[in-house]
Amino acid sequence: MKKTLLSVTVCALVGMVIFGSCKKDEEALATGPTLTTATITGKLTANTDLRNDTAGVYNEKVAAGVTVIGVINTGEWYRNKTRSSYEYSNKVYSTTTDANGAYTLSIEVADQAVTVNMSFSDFYADQQQDTTLGRAPSVKNLRYYAPHPAVIVESTETVIEDVIYTN
Repeated sequence: MKKTLLSVTVCALVGMVIFGSCKKDEEALATGPTLTTATITGKLTANTDLRNDTAGVYNEKVAAGVTVIGVINTGEWYRNKTRSSYEYSNKVYSTTTDANGAYTLSIEVADQAVTVNMSFSDFYADQQQDTTLGRAPSVKNLRYYAPHPAVIVESTETVIEDVIYTN
């Protein structure tokens, strides 16, 4: 009986040592990938003055404070992921435009490319109407909206993504 109890105790201790020795692997998985930064920068413009619609004339800059949002799925940080993409959380990055309609968004990336789903807030602005053909000057307050591009960025890369609003 004593030999059986001793054998069971020894087997239990050996099992604890074997199954408890995976600590390094668990810590490596918990820390995740090494992250660096990629940058998406650009300028937002809209046609708010129809009086200057001639060839070579560009749209006007949007006002300061327009919100720019980039969303990534954190599963894209991992090369050999064992879970589906929907099991990883989304990470949201946000900034606003400056007085020139410019924005810069810094995104955390690992050692491979990630897709950033961009969105831009809608805004209302006065649009100067065309005064040709004897029309009286007029102004319309219109809602402007932008497309929602997907931008691919890699570690330490800077991508320029200019966006034109429409109404």
